[in-house]
Amino acid sequence: MITRTTLPSTLYTAEQSRALDRQATEVFAIPGFRLMQRAGHAVFAVIQQQWPELKRLTLLCGTGNNGGDGLIVAGLAQQQGLEVQVLTFGNEPYADQLQGEALEAWRWAEAVGVTTRPWSTQQEFNGEVIVDAMLGTGISGEVRGTVRDAIIKLNHQHRPVVAVDIPQVCVAIRVRYWVWQSKPP
Repeated sequence: MITRTTLPSTLYTAEQSRALDRQATEVFAIPGFRLMQRAGHAVFAVIQQQWPELKRLTLLCGTGNNGGDGLIVAGLAQQQGLEVQVLTFGNEPYADQLQGEALEAWRWAEAVGVTTRPWSTQQEFNGEVIVDAMLGTGISGEVRGTVRDAIIKLNHQHRPVVAVDIPQVCVAIRVRYWVWQSKPP
């Protein structure tokens, strides 16, 4: 179980996180896709630790590297025999919007049997746990469209939400939509 004492003592801003990623790729020559795989493995390890009896996982994946992280989690869950629901954002076909490491993650996830479908307001979340991989450190401006609608719907779920990168509650503060199950203090 994650407790306050097991969380890292240092938290990083979006800008600092991007700088750390740049340093890892430029100074230490770690390929971006390898960083994405590490992020996906770390997220999936936490999910397995927190919910060892988990059977169904829903992932909400955007079109950037945060969505790529989510696709890695989806592939790992698929390989472990979980029922995986991946809901995507943006135009169809989804893969046509991806580039770089996110596209590489999609190709890998597809190769291990993950299927994706576009999110709609009528779509139900099937997972016992939901993974938020919609928006990452590159977010700027107001959230609009289907992502905004998904954040609102996510706010009304009564199940755990695991955020990859930046919890949408942080985005929600900016756009006045609360995502997390609890209300602000």
